[in-house]
Amino acid sequence: MGKVVALFPRDQDIGALYAEALMDTQPWDYWEAGGTQSKGRAGEILATLERVLKDNPDHSGAIHYYGLAEVYKQRGDKVGEEATRKLFNNAWAEQGGTLDLAKL
Repeated sequence: MGKVVALFPRDQDIGALYAEALMDTQPWDYWEAGGTQSKGRAGEILATLERVLKDNPDHSGAIHYYGLAEVYKQRGDKVGEEATRKLFNNAWAEQGGTLDLAKL
């Protein structure tokens, strides 16, 4: 994915998928204890997603992945399904809709 994103650095979908691919290499392990220091490639993940969101603040994939990375920063590795559901319901409510993860 790194080669593809290098060829198409402004493609929002490729950027979001690249960030997701990086997330898969260290699942749910993006932050040191306390959420003040990123681990592994979390800095690159966030920078990629922030670039996508700067170009398109409504990009659903980037919103999703950024939310996942940030919720673990705030709550640590113990965040559960309920916290994730609240995060997405709040984000979608701001956009005028709701998301029920139990129905996915």
